[in-house]
Amino acid sequence: MKTETASHNGITIFHINGRIKKDFWSESYHSHEHAEIFVHVLGKMDLFIENKVYSHNGNEIRLYAPWELHFGKADFDQDMEWYQISINNGFLKSNPSLADKIVNREKGKGNVFISKKYNSIISLLDEIFEK
Repeated sequence: MKTETASHNGITIFHINGRIKKDFWSESYHSHEHAEIFVHVLGKMDLFIENKVYSHNGNEIRLYAPWELHFGKADFDQDMEWYQISINNGFLKSNPSLADKIVNREKGKGNVFISKKYNSIISLLDEIFEK
């Protein structure tokens, strides 16, 4: 598995790509003090968010508000790829329209969506990492 990182002004982007063992994730809920935008590119996993379960095969975007409980689980070893965009609270406070979409919603609802702009987002992230 390969991890690359880019950071600027309260946003950190992680690009994870490679072979993931089925026990890569702990099977317990966790949360963060920052918000996350998780762009799932490749791989099958089950995602547990605030006592709801979603199955994913890639091509979707997930939002996590600060302190929103979540964890992922894969049932087999596989190739996976994702971008994780961590956004600190200072950045969210200075960008209220973004904060409104990520933070100001009921926890466990509105986390997962498929964007018409998904491919454009992946292209932009790839460009950041000069792929």
